[in-house]
Amino acid sequence: MNNQPLVSVIIPCYNSGKTISRAIESILIQTWKNLELIIVNDGSTDKSTIDLLNSFSANPDIKLYSQNNRGLAAARNSGIRISNGYFILPLDSDDWLDPNAIKIMVDIYGKSIPNSIVFSDIKLEGSRNQIKTTFSNPFEQMFSNQLPYCMLFPKEVLVSANGYDENLLYGLEDWDLNIRLLINGFNFVKINEPVFHYWVDSKGMFQSLTIKSFGNIFTQIRMKYSNSYKIPCLIKNMVNSKGIPSNRKLFFYIIQNGIYKMLPKRLFNSFFYLCIRLISLNRNSNSKLNVKNHGV
Repeated sequence: MNNQPLVSVIIPCYNSGKTISRAIESILIQTWKNLELIIVNDGSTDKSTIDLLNSFSANPDIKLYSQNNRGLAAARNSGIRISNGYFILPLDSDDWLDPNAIKIMVDIYGKSIPNSIVFSDIKLEGSRNQIKTTFSNPFEQMFSNQLPYCMLFPKEVLVSANGYDENLLYGLEDWDLNIRLLINGFNFVKINEPVFHYWVDSKGMFQSLTIKSFGNIFTQIRMKYSNSYKIPCLIKNMVNSKGIPSNRKLFFYIIQNGIYKMLPKRLFNSFFYLCIRLISLNRNSNSKLNVKNHGV
């Protein structure tokens, strides 16, 4: 690998003119200078967004690509196809990176086995301000999307995996990709510091089609990777995953799997949505208590 490999950063944009400048600026100030910034305009209709994107076309450091609205997965895939980088790093238009993020990721990759995927913990911003710890436990990842979407991928890894699944209309195309990569034996490497900022809008999250349709997405994924969800394979995966850090106890996902099998998909969707609401309410209560206890 070249000592200064090119990193292609892909930012999809759909009517996100209010936030994308922050994402772009975080890339332009990176300490790793061998970068290619690709903005994929996924059929934006908002005039202010279109005008802003047109203003970027004069910047030699930015490559602007426009297409009809086809969704996030298709926008990322388009960016991958036209990219020239050895690495791909996807970044959504309302998120951003620390200035040294890409350098740290590339440096860690250089010390890892070839074709590893590099990720970090997440700095949650907006309605939640905290560090979210992330892990790449293979068994946990089969049931819950715990890895960030923003990771450093060797391009050849994404190409060999056929990119993101554009048929997952409800979202979580990054979860599907990560499962596919884990099943095929790719290695995930975590850096020691959180360098990825993820914007959280609780109101938007609870209105999200992804949250309300988790059962449908889970069903699609289970059908795609049906052999990996057979009981013998799950048991083997769980045994091999013991000792690998995870966000929850692995037994939690056995319970989740049982509930999924017992409930009709509509009821499972409602059950999952209710759990997310309760977790959020409990998190907010704990945050208020901590503020009070600290005398703020």
